[in-house]
Amino acid sequence: MRLVIASPEPPFPHANATRLKVAHLIAGLAQRHEIHLRSFCAPEESRAAEAVTWALDHGCSSARITPWTRDPWRAPAIAHAALGVRPHTLRKYRVAAARDELRELVRRTPMDLVHLDINMSELRSCLTGSEATVISPSDSFTRLLLSGARRAPNLGRRAYYLAQASKFAWLELREYPRFTKCHVVSAPEARFLESLSPGADVAVVPIGVRVPPHIPDEAERAPDHAISLAGQLSNPYTLDGISWFLGKVWPRVRAAEPQLELRLLGHAPPAKLAHLAARTVGVKLVGYVEDLGTELRRTLLCVCPLLSGAGLKTRALEALAEGVPLVTTSVGAEGIAARPGRHLRVADTPATFAAAVLELLHNPVERRLLAVAAHDLAATTYTWRRFAEGMEGLYLAALAKRRAAMNRATIPGGARP
Repeated sequence: MRLVIASPEPPFPHANATRLKVAHLIAGLAQRHEIHLRSFCAPEESRAAEAVTWALDHGCSSARITPWTRDPWRAPAIAHAALGVRPHTLRKYRVAAARDELRELVRRTPMDLVHLDINMSELRSCLTGSEATVISPSDSFTRLLLSGARRAPNLGRRAYYLAQASKFAWLELREYPRFTKCHVVSAPEARFLESLSPGADVAVVPIGVRVPPHIPDEAERAPDHAISLAGQLSNPYTLDGISWFLGKVWPRVRAAEPQLELRLLGHAPPAKLAHLAARTVGVKLVGYVEDLGTELRRTLLCVCPLLSGAGLKTRALEALAEGVPLVTTSVGAEGIAARPGRHLRVADTPATFAAAVLELLHNPVERRLLAVAAHDLAATTYTWRRFAEGMEGLYLAALAKRRAAMNRATIPGGARP
């Protein structure tokens, strides 16, 4: 199979889940299929050339990375957010050079299938029409924004979320049925999109995480008595959860365990979070770490206090895979094939969340039981190998569906593809 994978971010360096997803798709499929990578990067990206080299070294037949555009001043972005028909978060990917390059690629080298991230949905217009197409939003942006609106801290942000949700709802309703297949990462996302866009052919393939062969013994954990909170620290949903935890949960935990330390782990922490951490006793802002798994395994447990969001939560899965006992909210656990009490603990109020943390801190036997069960679940369900195999199956199903439609179109009176 000859395919194009188009991503909003390059696969290297592996700084977030989007990059990891593309990296493991390439690593898992390049030996059996011809892959052409087309990706965007931030204008200030300093390692784009390294990312191209990485992709070629890992089996891509070609790789191109185009800087997305940045508004020179805020006025156009604000006007587009308020008045534009399409979601303004897609605005920066409307780069003529990227469209021209993809159009030339598919005409020069006929493709069997094109995989587009939601951010690149407009690139479908560059295709010849003979390719199978897969749109991969991973989760519904409409659902994500509606979730954010319910927890918005002020009217301005609530209005923004609702306005953008309406635009994404129109896009998902109108655009997704035009693709051969629509990929999401969890059953709740599939159910929502099937309800919102009945014409879309939605398939579920969960993302993966690195699963080590062994997990640490309790004696190896947290020599300095710490717990961890890992996430994309610049994400507003993550920030809202951290603020809730530090303001309402952490004081209860810290009152009972005055020597306990909370470590905040993640890429590009904003200044707002740095100030919040600095004035909260017992909190250490670690930021980005090269090996998150090793850092997680050094702590007694991990917390994931998300109050809004959608899809599978990568950092929650990583904690489970590393055999680190996890306390999270219903939002953090959503979509994961885990049973509360067996693989993780779920709590949604400050009192119950703090109680769950303290119970695990004082019960090493329970921590061990959760750790073993969580690691086993990740090893059987959420590996990157299973993700690549699942996506390969989705691609082959899309290709078969497209070929069947093309064959029907050659029959007099048959349906158009």
